[in-house]
Amino acid sequence: MTSSNKKNIITALIAWLFVVIAIRVFGFFQHVSFIYENMAVITAVILLYTPVLVSIRRKKPIEYWRLKKDSLLPDLKILLLVSVIIFPLSFVVNHFYQVLIQQAVYHPGHSKIWTMFIFTQLVLVAFPEEFFFRGFLQEVFVKAFPAKRKVFGVPMGMGIVFVSLVFAFSHSLIALQWWHGLIFFPALVFAWLKERTGTVWASVVFHAACNVFAYWVALHY
Repeated sequence: MTSSNKKNIITALIAWLFVVIAIRVFGFFQHVSFIYENMAVITAVILLYTPVLVSIRRKKPIEYWRLKKDSLLPDLKILLLVSVIIFPLSFVVNHFYQVLIQQAVYHPGHSKIWTMFIFTQLVLVAFPEEFFFRGFLQEVFVKAFPAKRKVFGVPMGMGIVFVSLVFAFSHSLIALQWWHGLIFFPALVFAWLKERTGTVWASVVFHAACNVFAYWVALHY
């Protein structure tokens, strides 16, 4: 590993630690009405501006958020293909888990906040998280630990595995939940999409879709 890669890794880990601590500290003050009402915005700002500040300090532009017009249609096809494969399978697996393990019964669910929920997941959750983890962190660790194997034509190595673990672990550092470890698996899909398309946009949309799917499940079981 080059000295440049080592320096970038240290910077990335410090940035990650800052993000987790900052969000955690604000979480301690959620009894303050302004913080409670704007926690999603505060979290998004921290996740977005930390890589931006690092980029300014390095005097290196951020490329992973740019839309590439020439690859927009192929990237959309990849996103749709992944969604068509994963979501029906997830529905079947979840249905049998809910029915056989949780002893739950499927029932119609309704929500009056679908539009706002989808907007929030896309703009305030998926985009900031993908910008920081798949954009900022993943690029550093993929460069430091080049993949030796490909998964469906996309290089997937230890750098991606590490960032996916950090992504899942970060949720528990902010608010502990037993199921956070399972986030590792969709994180691998987010990572694959980012590496396949070269930008974070496909992973942003898929990430938001996963959260919306989880919300749908909560309404129907």
